[in-house]
Order: sequence, then C-alpha cells, then structure tokens
Amino acid sequence: EAGRPTADVAYAFLAAREVFALPKLWARIDALDDKVAGDRQIALYQAVREFLQTQTLWFLRDGAAIEDLAGAISRHTKAVAALSEALNDLLSPERQARLPASVAAPAGSGVPADLASDIARLDVLGQALPVSTIADDTGTGIIDAARAYFAIGDHFRLADLAEKTKTIATPDYYDRLALAEAEGQLGAAAAAFTREALKSQENGAVDVGQWIAGKGERLGRARATLIAIAQDPTLTVSRLTVAAGQSRGSSGRRRPSPRGRRGGPPA
Repeated sequence: EAGRPTADVAYAFLAAREVFALPKLWARIDALDDKVAGDRQIALYQAVREFLQTQTLWFLRDGAAIEDLAGAISRHTKAVAALSEALNDLLSPERQARLPASVAAPAGSGVPADLASDIARLDVLGQALPVSTIADDTGTGIIDAARAYFAIGDHFRLADLAEKTKTIATPDYYDRLALAEAEGQLGAAAAAFTREALKSQENGAVDVGQWIAGKGERLGRARATLIAIAQDPTLTVSRLTVAAGQSRGSSGRRRPSPRGRRGGPPA
C-alpha cells in the first residue's frame, strides 16, 4: 500500500517502535491477561497499533531512519522525552481536557489509570517527530518549536481533524490511499507554517497569533474552511481532502506523501 520496498517499511517500523518504547507498552497490556475483559484489552492493542502505523508512515515520508536508523532513533527519542516533560505547559487547556477521553479507562474496567493515560498521550507525543525536525531545520529549541507547532495546530483545528479521521470507515483500498494522502498533506502544511513562523523571529520565540494576523487573507480562507470541516459532526474522505487542499495551498508547499492506510490492498 505504501508503494515502498519492504526494507524501507521495516526501518520505519523499527524507528517508530523504539522511539516510543512500544515493547514496554505492549508488555503492560499483556500483563492484563485474565484481569480485564478481552474486548477492552483488544481496544488498547488496537489504539497502539493504529498509532504505530501512523508513525511508521511518518518515518517513511521523512526518510531519515532509512538512511541512519540509529541516529534517527536517538534524535527523536530525545525529542519525545523533552516533549513529555513539558506537555502540560505546551498544550492548551482544551487539548489537555481531551486527553483522558482518547482512551478512557471505564470505572471498574480493571485497566490501570496510568496505562490508559500513557496510551491517550501517544498521539500528542507523536508530534515530537515533526517538531524535532522543525527544530533542526530552523535552529530552534525543541520546546519553542513545539509551542509554535501546537499553537498553529490549534488555530487551524488540525488536532480536531486528526481525531475525527479515526472515525472514518475506509473499507475501500482507494479511500485508504486518499485518506493517507490527505493526512500527510495536513501534517506537511502544519510543519511548513511552523517553519515560516519560526524563521520570522531570530530568537526562535515567536508570537504565533501575531504572525498569523500578519498573513491576513492568505490564511484566513484556509482557516475558515478547516474550522467548518472540523466542526461538522460527520467527516468524510472528500471533506478531509478539501481541508488538505486548502492547507496545502495556503502553505505554499506541496510535499508528496506515500500511499498507505489501515488494512491491505484489495484482493
């Protein structure tokens, strides 16, 4: 589905697995055998599996892990650790409030609260990958880059769109390709906006609101479209494609995304 050699996918998979210490997380879920309902345990595995697929696709797009696996793992592991420590200071109150709901542990389910919390934080910690790359490209510290990246994501409601993509059923092979392409374009646009904003300030500390206001109409139309789509209760592949097109056009950049999404190609 990704249209890439098996070896490339293996490198990207290994990078994602090690950067986020997923074997330790799987072991904690394994330890719930005979302690929680089977469907609840499977839901935890599924949440980690979908996260792993998303991050594997990111490493495929980025390509650095294929050239230098050990270096990519080392660099991004440090970024994940830094982001984890500062997460409460970086996320808006609204984003923080939504975290527990991502993989909530129902009362009496037997799922440890700390495990449910760690799985719920995965998607946010996954942003350490583009953030660390942006920091390297702009000569900015991880925390300053993350603060700008999250502020731009909040402005364009990208987190809401990303969350809603999980609800889209994609039984068709080409729908999966379109969905992966749209997600890649949204991520590339957010990174492009963040790079531009950070490069506008020599010290790396940027007022994102002021930077966005200075762009006027260029970003205004894109933001209006993205907010309207994010607020719609039903997100479809076609609507997400429109959102991605708006963001791509406004960023002034087009970054190719590999094909791929949950499941395999049609028989």
